[in-house]
Amino acid sequence: MTLYKRILVGVDLNSNGVGLTRGAKDAAARAILEAKAAGGTLTILHSTRPDETRTNLTNVAGIVHEGLSDQGRKAFEEVLAQANAAGVEAQLKITDGRPWMDVIQLAAKGDVDLVVVGKRNEASQDGRRLGSVASKLLRKCPCPVLVIRPDHEPANKLVLAATDLSPTGDKVVRAAALMAKRHGYTLHAVHAYSTPFAEQMEAVRLTREELKEQRKKFGEEIVDEIEQALGENAGEHKIDIHIGRGAPSKILQEAVDHLKPALLVIGTLSHTGIAGMLVGSTAERMLESVDCSILALKPDGFVSPISA
Repeated sequence: MTLYKRILVGVDLNSNGVGLTRGAKDAAARAILEAKAAGGTLTILHSTRPDETRTNLTNVAGIVHEGLSDQGRKAFEEVLAQANAAGVEAQLKITDGRPWMDVIQLAAKGDVDLVVVGKRNEASQDGRRLGSVASKLLRKCPCPVLVIRPDHEPANKLVLAATDLSPTGDKVVRAAALMAKRHGYTLHAVHAYSTPFAEQMEAVRLTREELKEQRKKFGEEIVDEIEQALGENAGEHKIDIHIGRGAPSKILQEAVDHLKPALLVIGTLSHTGIAGMLVGSTAERMLESVDCSILALKPDGFVSPISA
């Protein structure tokens, strides 16, 4: 399992252009923590491109900031100093392109193992759980993306892996185990299933005891598959597994509401060969509905619509 050694964090400035947004501060702090834990390097990326016009709480549209002031550069240099103090080799990269596209192009070159971003939350009442940049990265960035919820204080030090038992689901379980071990969190996994019509008809002909035994065996098989996904490191991790019958998005939302994890690790789906066709229905629904931070992994063979 990769240690995510080469980490890139995207940061932005507040409306005055003199300091980092709350989301950027939290993302930078987490990126430094991840880089330190992995013994890796950190790239801090900021675009001076004027933000797209947006409507504020009083329905007045305006540019958030333009260019890079001396105070803004000082804010980035402070992040560099924090990284260096933590023993992390860090560099500052200033661009003038669309932030999400700059990040994806760097990732497409193969120079980035993990992208960390935070929601732009200068106005916390904006109603959006994810910023537009984070949403685009989750859909189009070829490497894993960690979206940090600003000011999110997790109720439990817990990592939750959402697996569909596919190869991507196995990657999710291993990544969640890595994060749990790295930060001293407990490890949980959730799987949702639906009963095919043929099996429903078969169940009608079973006695209550036979049906109970069948469901028990089915559950044990799912547990075995999830534990096997940990691979050779299975003995290092204790994993609590939750299984529910129903729509994946519903079962996953119930698990998040009940467990209140610090981090949700989830895979994305793609249609082979179609660049950018990334987010499956379950992942799509979860992006806007959960309150915890999210680590999203791409399937093998994913093709980003943005080239290096």
